[in-house]
Amino acid sequence: MSYRYIDFDNLIRKDYFEYYYKNIPCIYSMTIKLDISKIKEYNLKLYPVMIYSITNIVNKYD
Repeated sequence: MSYRYIDFDNLIRKDYFEYYYKNIPCIYSMTIKLDISKIKEYNLKLYPVMIYSITNIVNKYD
């Protein structure tokens, strides 16, 4: 993994970023029933799989 510089002056979602960063606390919660049998079947760790899945889905949207 490599890090890359984000040019906030030319960021497409700059307004959204600034709004949420400055005005809304970053606390979200959700309760759902989730089938994690495949994760357990492959003996994967739940937290990294969830972080990967959530960021993958969120980053699909502009």
